[in-house]
Amino acid sequence: MITLNNLRIAFGDTEVVKGVSFQVESGGSFGIVGESGSGK
Repeated sequence: MITLNNLRIAFGDTEVVKGVSFQVESGGSFGIVGESGSGK
């Protein structure tokens, strides 16, 4: 299992991710898809 709490990502002064938390169970998969449909 992987747990992530309060993820923050910034490019310079621009915050692009703020306060994201999630948990992925063993054997599970997880992906983030951006506005343009591209994976992150």
